[in-house]
Amino acid sequence: MKRFLSILLVLICLLTIMPTAAIQSSAKTNYNKVYYSYIKKNLKVLNQSKFKARKTARGVVSAVIKDLDGDKIPELVTFSVVADKEEKSLNALKIYLYKYTKGKVKLCSKSKSIPLYSAGSYEATVCCVIKGKKIKIFEAAEGYGGSVCWTRGMSFVVKNNKLKRTKCFKSYAFYRYDQFEYVEEVSGKKYSSYDALENAEKKAGLDSSCHCYSCTDYKSGKGGHVFRLVNSNDICPNEVKDNTKLRSKLKSY
Repeated sequence: MKRFLSILLVLICLLTIMPTAAIQSSAKTNYNKVYYSYIKKNLKVLNQSKFKARKTARGVVSAVIKDLDGDKIPELVTFSVVADKEEKSLNALKIYLYKYTKGKVKLCSKSKSIPLYSAGSYEATVCCVIKGKKIKIFEAAEGYGGSVCWTRGMSFVVKNNKLKRTKCFKSYAFYRYDQFEYVEEVSGKKYSSYDALENAEKKAGLDSSCHCYSCTDYKSGKGGHVFRLVNSNDICPNEVKDNTKLRSKLKSY
């Protein structure tokens, strides 16, 4: 009887310890190792030197590992140069959201392609900032002599393992044909002028024109600056500045 009680006591202790051990095991997951190993094995990383010289070099520009939905499990967010859906010879930017769950890395969500060109423009400058749990994309482009000017300032959040675009301010001015558009695309709200749109952008922290042309934080990565990319459609060289140091980190895994 005593032996039976001893065995029963041991079993009770084991059952009590097991959930705690499982939690400790989960807490010790090396997410950097999991996600960087996944990138190395499954994703193509943008060759920065080739991108500077060639328009069709594509792949992951930057990667951020961060808990963006507050569930204490960090997500992997990658930003990639891809072929535009409609014009395969032109570039677009795409955001991908991955999550480590049940022992595997799963692609959970992706944004729509963000064009890195527009009719009449010769280059587009794109900056990405992550502040708190919000992903912000700033984009600005212009044509020869300022004949075409357009900007986008957009924000994304992660909710239920999905990327959700919460704001997208867009301005487009084609002066030769008197074509103008000032709109916040998520709500559909239109603005009467660029100044009105810019004021709304500033209130939302999405002043794209100012950020792309005046901000110097991309040089050091201050202010949550993830990357800066210049995509040229003509004689100007392409540029890319990755503040996540993705390529050097991949060498460690």
